[in-house]
Amino acid sequence: MSSFNNKFLKNLILIIIVIYASTGHAKTPYIEGENLKNLLSSNEITLKTREGLAHAYQFNSDMTYEVFSYPERNLVGKGSWEMYPGRQVDVSYKLPDHIYLKGFKSGLLHPYFIFVSEPKIIINPPNLMNPNVYDTVEIISVLSKTKAKQIINERIAKERAEEEKLAKERAAILKRAELIADQERIKAEKSRVENERLAKIKEEEEMEQTIFYSIIGLVLIIIVYFVHRIRVNKQNLDKLKKAQESHLDKLKKTEERQKFLSENLGPRLIDEYSKIIKSKGDIKSWNKKNNKHLVTLKQFLIENLKQSNKGLINNFKNLSNEIEKYNQAIEKEKVSYIDLNKKYPFINTIIKARGKS
Repeated sequence: MSSFNNKFLKNLILIIIVIYASTGHAKTPYIEGENLKNLLSSNEITLKTREGLAHAYQFNSDMTYEVFSYPERNLVGKGSWEMYPGRQVDVSYKLPDHIYLKGFKSGLLHPYFIFVSEPKIIINPPNLMNPNVYDTVEIISVLSKTKAKQIINERIAKERAEEEKLAKERAAILKRAELIADQERIKAEKSRVENERLAKIKEEEEMEQTIFYSIIGLVLIIIVYFVHRIRVNKQNLDKLKKAQESHLDKLKKTEERQKFLSENLGPRLIDEYSKIIKSKGDIKSWNKKNNKHLVTLKQFLIENLKQSNKGLINNFKNLSNEIEKYNQAIEKEKVSYIDLNKKYPFINTIIKARGKS
């Protein structure tokens, strides 16, 4: 019976050893105890997320932690953590030391972290009691907090230097832009002044041109007026001359007729007869009275002719006086024309050109 019990105990121990060995946990190099505390408190642990990103975890002594993007080290999350000691679950499985995260977990599904030294991974199980179901998270790097702080300070200094450089570049660009703006403003001001100067010159030229054309127009009007006056005076003079000639011719003819009639009584009687016929139309009555009043009629005709000739002489004198006045006016206009021609020589050229056309 004793030998049976010993054999049974040996077989049971052998089975336990085989089962425990088959789980692989006996060979897994977990990080536990002080090593785990030192790992968490002294280092920055960078792991690879499910999306392929790199996140750096820094665990603090006040049981808080921050998560930074890597290598930029921008804060992406934070939370609190607790550390739990391992314990023997059963004869085949001993739960190692682990931590529990409350907060940001980089998209990982479970809050439990079990650290393994070789390979450098984190076991992320959904249930601590089941050692066969878990996710693994790759540890990219383990860097001391001092080194991480140095890197962060260097990055901050580099970023600050880059910001200062960018600020200087922006200041230089701004200064250059201000300089360009000043140059453009000066250029615009010069252009404005030049445009105003050209506009003033153009305005003065237009005014001078207007004055010149006004003077030319006035001179032409004066010339046309004098030419018109000369023509009108000439026409009036021609009319007066023709009237004078006609009057003189008529007067001459009248005198010749009177002389002829005075020298030739027969034609005179016929003439008087014709006048009487035109006025009276009664030749017989006139013949009867003619003998009685012949002498009286003769004297009447002579006096009548004298009065008629006297009026003709007065008209001739009046016409002669008017002709003399027109001749004087023409002489004055000729003198004015000569003075105007001396003052404005181009007038004669214009008149000749107009005469040719």
